[in-house]
Amino acid sequence: MRQRTLFGRPVGIGLILIQKSLWTAVLLVFAAALLALHTQHVTQPFQELFENELAEDPHDLLANLLIGLVPTLSTGAELLLAGGAVLYALLEAIEVWGLLRDLLWVEILIVFETAALLPYEAWELTRHFSPFKVLSIVINALIVWYLVVRYLRKREARLVEHVEAMVREHRSNPRESA
Repeated sequence: MRQRTLFGRPVGIGLILIQKSLWTAVLLVFAAALLALHTQHVTQPFQELFENELAEDPHDLLANLLIGLVPTLSTGAELLLAGGAVLYALLEAIEVWGLLRDLLWVEILIVFETAALLPYEAWELTRHFSPFKVLSIVINALIVWYLVVRYLRKREARLVEHVEAMVREHRSNPRESA
């Protein structure tokens, strides 16, 4: 049976590549936005964005909701968050590169990184339920499961190859083995 591929990789790896690439892009856009806010000395972006709207209607539901969701940030916090986003984007980019090159250590890194964050994500879900958080946990749990199963299958295949090689060697040189 022929294995399905995406980007020349197994479909599961292709889907992980898409997820990691999108997340890298989101992180870089977030970092760029934070740096742009920092250079303009903006610490309350939505309040400034909706200033005119609120002057006309101080009870505007959408404007007040967005202002309430985004806290006031100091310019130092903007820089720190931007730097963290860039570093995390770099890690994600390394993982994409490693998956494209079929590097086992990258798959193991992804398993540990993703599995380490699952308890925090579950705790966050119990504090503030949202469908996005549920989807995130499901996707991350599937990534861990898929990569662990893939690793175990590769390991089993290598073991079978090793045993078969030993049997062939024994058959070709029976006296040396005895």
